[in-house]
Amino acid sequence: MNYIKFSAVKIVVSGRVQGVGFRYFIAQRANELELNGYTKNLLTEM
Repeated sequence: MNYIKFSAVKIVVSGRVQGVGFRYFIAQRANELELNGYTKNLLTEM
């Protein structure tokens, strides 16, 4: 029987990094690494 191992990681980036093109850049890097996930803006600071 074959088993697939999954793991999850939450990454929070703060500061002035979510400017124009930030999410596109992250999506491109994730695609290159064959990662799945999402990005979003938080209304409050962590």
